[in-house]
Amino acid sequence: MNNRSMPRVERFVPFALAAAMALAAVLLLWEGRDLTFFVDEWSFGYGERYGLAPAELLAPENGHLALVPVLLTKASLALFGAETTLPLRLLSVCFHLATALLLFLILRRRVGDLVALAPTVLVLFLGAAADLLIGSHGMPMLIAVAAGLGAWLALERDSRGGDVAAALLLAFGLAANGLALVFAVGALAILLAAGARGRSRLWCVLAPLALYALWSLIYGDGESDFAVANLAALPSFGFRSLAAELAAASGLFADPGARVQSFDPAAGTALAGALLVGLAGLWLARVRVPLRPLLPALAALLALWALTGAVASPARQPESARYLYPGVILLALIAGAALAQAPWRRRGCLLLVAVCALGLPPNLREINYAGDFFREQSAQDRAVLAAADSLGTATDPSLVLEPLGDPAAVGVAEMSFDLGAYRRAREAYGSPALSAAQLRSASPSVYAAAARLLERAGAD
Repeated sequence: MNNRSMPRVERFVPFALAAAMALAAVLLLWEGRDLTFFVDEWSFGYGERYGLAPAELLAPENGHLALVPVLLTKASLALFGAETTLPLRLLSVCFHLATALLLFLILRRRVGDLVALAPTVLVLFLGAAADLLIGSHGMPMLIAVAAGLGAWLALERDSRGGDVAAALLLAFGLAANGLALVFAVGALAILLAAGARGRSRLWCVLAPLALYALWSLIYGDGESDFAVANLAALPSFGFRSLAAELAAASGLFADPGARVQSFDPAAGTALAGALLVGLAGLWLARVRVPLRPLLPALAALLALWALTGAVASPARQPESARYLYPGVILLALIAGAALAQAPWRRRGCLLLVAVCALGLPPNLREINYAGDFFREQSAQDRAVLAAADSLGTATDPSLVLEPLGDPAAVGVAEMSFDLGAYRRAREAYGSPALSAAQLRSASPSVYAAAARLLERAGAD
């Protein structure tokens, strides 16, 4: 974008980015106020995994190695107790901000500071993926993405120190969540595209992958949602993933009449179809963009679609925040790499900025709606714990607080540990339970969550 005023404007980009990061941090912490643990977090050191034995630290969580979030949760519980998750929420926000900063640093090399700012700000406020950003339960995935992007930047240095840093970052990401595998694929693409020099540096990706494979052999539980039938549907899953990511980035996922979290991929489906037709038209017109700069992000995006599509289930669909977050980031990187080489760069950059600007308000709205949902869920969890506190010592300690699949459960049934485990955790770390007075004045839905446990316990 050869505009004489551009360098002068770009001097203000770092200040704008810093302001956006500060605003995102304040917004996410505010919307995450009063939250306690959610889903997998309960098993990271409170309801389960009491000790520091390797079998406890390295046990899989939904098929993933979760060593890093387990250690962080244990440290927070030991230092601050269970009454607050603020330290974990601060860490989660920091990893999200680091991801946005790394995205900006990569994009600025392709399209300049001013254009790179637009998708970075969109990712900072990506409300379509708010399920990862509100609270701290999304931290494993945020760590994986931040570590993966950091590894890519380190590899671009083409130095021994950069390679060591990349290996450590990939190992760190894989120790947090298997989503880092997607970025390991991108790292392999970076090195393989570099020819003989790159092939001599493959160790910095293969070594972390070998450690992850060794963990899987020793500690993996062998359980997986992988189904051969899913392979036949991979093209469909990939197209739906592209549609969901385009809907999230453009903001066209929003339901105009909704006042709660929602995601409508219909507009994204139209956008995905138009994009594929446009790309086919450019190919037929012999308009070529060098593929090599696109390879890392493109390989990673295809790996994301393939790996998630292979284990697709009702709970693992393209609209899930855990897939939208990395998907939108990778699409932004592909767009930046393509625009850097395209003959229509100026118009393409303006279009990218316009799409990000269009997508920002709906994503901001979704962050607010997600905050409402998670605060209600946390209040229900605290009510269940308050009900558990009211049960006498004669109550069966094997009583599960919230059995998975309970058709009468209120909210999300996520505390699948038993009463005995809760009492041990409470003795060690305290409890985020509501007080008796708070429970009596709670909303009907919150009180109903406590009443369900008392009903199952046979208490009056």
